[in-house]
Amino acid sequence: MPKLACVCGEILDLSPLPNPHGFVVLAEGVVEALVNRMVAEHDKHLSGKSFERAAYESFWNKTPGAAQAYECPKCGRIAVFGDPSAPGPELWCQIDRARSSGASLTTVVNRRVLGIKERE
Repeated sequence: MPKLACVCGEILDLSPLPNPHGFVVLAEGVVEALVNRMVAEHDKHLSGKSFERAAYESFWNKTPGAAQAYECPKCGRIAVFGDPSAPGPELWCQIDRARSSGASLTTVVNRRVLGIKERE
């Protein structure tokens, strides 16, 4: 069961998939290539399961410019892994909150996914 110790001492469990504190960070330059690859994979497969396997493999094994990140639920620091199999993160990022809302990265992303707009 993989775990990560945050700088603040919190232990993050990296086992759950999808991880409630995990993110995939994509460089903008790879998004178009990724979408084009997914379309090409879709066109090659007759079944949904076959496409699903190919899509996951194509995304995870053939996407340079993608990094894995985890947000500490206690302090909000973000651990960034350039290589998911590395023994530890390459970067720790401390969040500076732009507003007094105290929102975490998870909250901001979930608002966007759920279509909830913050009041200005």
